[in-house]
Amino acid sequence: MVGHPRLIIAFGDSRIGGFGASRTGARFADTITGPAPLTSLAKRWTDPSTRFDIDAQYNTEDPWTIHTDTQNLQGTGTVASYSIARTDGRMKPSGQSRYIVFFSGSGSQTSNQNVINPLGTWDPQVSNGLFDLFTQGYLLPVLSLLPRPIELGGIYFTLGGGDGRTIEAANDYTAALTRVLLGLETILGVAQLPCVADIMPTPLDTTLYPHQNIVRAQQQHINANVVTGPLAKVYFENSDHLRRIDSVHWTHDGVLIAGINMCRRMLTDTNPPGTEPLILQ
Repeated sequence: MVGHPRLIIAFGDSRIGGFGASRTGARFADTITGPAPLTSLAKRWTDPSTRFDIDAQYNTEDPWTIHTDTQNLQGTGTVASYSIARTDGRMKPSGQSRYIVFFSGSGSQTSNQNVINPLGTWDPQVSNGLFDLFTQGYLLPVLSLLPRPIELGGIYFTLGGGDGRTIEAANDYTAALTRVLLGLETILGVAQLPCVADIMPTPLDTTLYPHQNIVRAQQQHINANVVTGPLAKVYFENSDHLRRIDSVHWTHDGVLIAGINMCRRMLTDTNPPGTEPLILQ
């Protein structure tokens, strides 16, 4: 029996996009529609030269382009960018209509501490920041088009890398992440969102993120302790063992394996089939 349509949300820094996302400089959202196997991918691009212009990002007349090559997950460039978000479709082949909202802000951090450009942080306390851009420019317009009820298959995110650059942002990580998820709870009408993320990999060049161990310790603490509120159903997967192309970014196969590990955790523990919350509003 085919259940409700299914929504997957994936967002974060460049690691959620995988190899290629940071090279383009563009920020984008994807919606994949149609019963499995997926038949089309609509990708909305913004001009990299105007990516820091909030008005340009919100322009509803930006063109949408349709790509039918949805199987080439190990290709070059941004083709690999969809791997984490789309693993759900391969590991839960239910025949459901499946929708994916995907957003990557390269170089971003969770906290608003020591941020000059508002688009450098996901903190909802910052006006015209990444949270506003993601939710108002992409998530809310997509939600307005989706059927109801729709089940939330899970949220995947990579946040924490940029927070390791300064001691103030690193110390604020848990509080800032709580604010991000609380904001998404309000938009989706779902409490304790099912989320799987990754523990920020130990940088090969520690001078880039000198305070990363403070962030990692908080992520590990959330895993090891009973927490309440927006962090109650958040789990961080260890990705230190995956191959990388530089200090923090995974190779193509690293992105694929990260997606498999994160999706397996989502389907077997965080948000197993039959327990998914429904988005009604």
